[in-house]
Amino acid sequence: VSTQSTWVTERLKEMYRMLTFGGDAELELVDSVDPFSEGVQFSVRPPKKSWKVISNLSGGEKTLASMALVFALHHYKPTPLYCMDEIDAALDFKNVSIVANYIKERTKNAQFIIISLRNNMFELANRLVGIYKTHNQSKSLSIDPQRFITRFDEKLKLDEEAAAAAAGAGGALQPPVQWVTDAASVAPESVAGEPAGARPPAEPTAQDLSKAKRELSPNTKQGPLPAKKRHRTSAARGPTGISGNGI
Repeated sequence: VSTQSTWVTERLKEMYRMLTFGGDAELELVDSVDPFSEGVQFSVRPPKKSWKVISNLSGGEKTLASMALVFALHHYKPTPLYCMDEIDAALDFKNVSIVANYIKERTKNAQFIIISLRNNMFELANRLVGIYKTHNQSKSLSIDPQRFITRFDEKLKLDEEAAAAAAGAGGALQPPVQWVTDAASVAPESVAGEPAGARPPAEPTAQDLSKAKRELSPNTKQGPLPAKKRHRTSAARGPTGISGNGI
């Protein structure tokens, strides 16, 4: 038992240093004569900190220490299946990526079922199973991330090729010159280099702009009515007490 404990302790030190970039860990038997009566004492030293018993660590430090022990035991006696429930809940983005990449690269002889809400954890999975609720019923959806990554890469490549082709065509061709052929807005004579009877329209004058503004404005006050129209309007008011003959 002592030899096995020493081997696990060495692997534990290696795993914890790898996960924390410089920490240290120690696993000791409380009673080496009867190891199953008292258990073990698990102590760690996080980077730039003092030695502490695992029960006195923060949530993230407990997670890293526990994962280091699990990986050390896996090296000693591999288990074909692991089921972990939100092991990354107390970890920051950096440590989640470290644990996820280790599981992805170093434990290919085992299968991990991990419940996680962190994208940098489940993005490395070989299979994603989503659980959702609709119409008071729980449903599941299983997808292969590699298929979506492959399709996205293909679409991105096609978009880049299309953009390069459009850029090349745009550099070789010039936009066509458009000529005004409205006979009411062009002069009859032609200018050298222009088609006969075609010339760009002249710029509008200040008088034209003022006239267009009055026509488009809904709040423009109307000027005095013409005399005849003013006479007809006043004559129509005769029944109200004003006689049309008096105008």
